[in-house]
Amino acid sequence: MYLNTLQHFRQEMYDCLLKAKDALFNTVDALSTETTAKSLPEVTQSLWFERDWSSVYEAFEDGQLDRAHLRQVFTRHMPKPTESDWLWIGIDASGIARPFSVTAADRTSMPVHNLPKAKKAITFGWQFSTVVVLPEPNSSRTFILDQQRITSETTAIQTAVEQLRQLAGQVPQKTVALLDRGYDATWLWCQCSDLGLSILGRLKTNRRF
Repeated sequence: MYLNTLQHFRQEMYDCLLKAKDALFNTVDALSTETTAKSLPEVTQSLWFERDWSSVYEAFEDGQLDRAHLRQVFTRHMPKPTESDWLWIGIDASGIARPFSVTAADRTSMPVHNLPKAKKAITFGWQFSTVVVLPEPNSSRTFILDQQRITSETTAIQTAVEQLRQLAGQVPQKTVALLDRGYDATWLWCQCSDLGLSILGRLKTNRRF
């Protein structure tokens, strides 16, 4: 990425912030550099956190951002396929386990995948639905397009459909969305039928038509 492109991208991200802009932007820089930090005070020790340590609390308590504008920034700077190629995007849900944070707001149950080491098949925490561009050639690096919280009032499938609807007018028509077998539901296919996007999902082995 050219330096001018990076500066333009950062300025556009800054413009997406509505409140506590400087505190939020410094916090994002600090979280990106202090990858081993385990607490908010450690985050503020980053060279990129240029404000007083208490500003990190301001960022999370008072900070606001324009999600629609941020989504447009991400799609504008994503790698563009040629006219003859397809854009491949992936959607999946990931969780942050907080089994002992009983006062944390809106925790939901999540499956535990490392059985049989785990004592229980479920835990509690927060889930997030993430949409990324799958790069060509294959790489461990991806380009995020959108991320939304899966609340206790929604499901991963409902959140994924809402994200696809929000992205439908911003990505090329020749776009394929890849979904894992956890999204294998007739309702999802019906909801996506009018988006103009191609959907490719993995079916469960015991699925019958």
